[in-house]
Amino acid sequence: MTAKLQTLLTRSEKNMGSGIHPVVKESALEMIKRAYKEGIFVQISAGYRSMEEQAKLYGQGRLGYSYKGENYSDLSKPKVTNAQPGQSYHNYGLAIDYIIVSDDGKNAIWTVDSKWKRVAARIVVDGFYGPNTKKALIKGFQRELNKQYSAKLKVDGKWGPNTKAASPIIREGANGNITYILQAVLYSEGYNPNGVDGIFGSGTKSAVKVFQKANGLPADGIAGENTFAKLFA
Repeated sequence: MTAKLQTLLTRSEKNMGSGIHPVVKESALEMIKRAYKEGIFVQISAGYRSMEEQAKLYGQGRLGYSYKGENYSDLSKPKVTNAQPGQSYHNYGLAIDYIIVSDDGKNAIWTVDSKWKRVAARIVVDGFYGPNTKKALIKGFQRELNKQYSAKLKVDGKWGPNTKAASPIIREGANGNITYILQAVLYSEGYNPNGVDGIFGSGTKSAVKVFQKANGLPADGIAGENTFAKLFA
């Protein structure tokens, strides 16, 4: 029996965890649907990872490694990552791992075959920041504007004058999902805010200023409609 799409989606949602960013979650589920249409059965195997879970992974194969006073050293297992807690995008809900499963959905296929390469090269998030990822980020932005500011925008993932006009002004000290989305798109464009945590701190302000300067905007480190327009349009 062929695996059902809903089964793959349900498993994947569970594996991504409650800490996954909603924009990443939406992009991942869309990727699964697109792959399914091509006869490729994809399942997310991991998403959000707590700092303690990251410490446990980093401690594998390392002698005497501890995190926050707790020993995470595990020499019985091989090294699997060089990312310490806080150094993996999984820790901020911005990364996923995926596997290809058998046609019946019962077994993981770990071979890097043509299907795996197809997903990696063309389906999964358009090479991280392509049109489908941008669309998902804009949809997340529009939802937050509707929720927080009663903007009454159509949540279609399209940047237009109504979305631009509804864009808030956010600056250092702000926090929440809009800041989270700002940080995600800054990072995707190559401007590292030094953490994607939903808190507009000095790192985010610096990244905004560098982006503004590079795009001919007044470099004040404050994100308003013109900055969002350059990021999303």
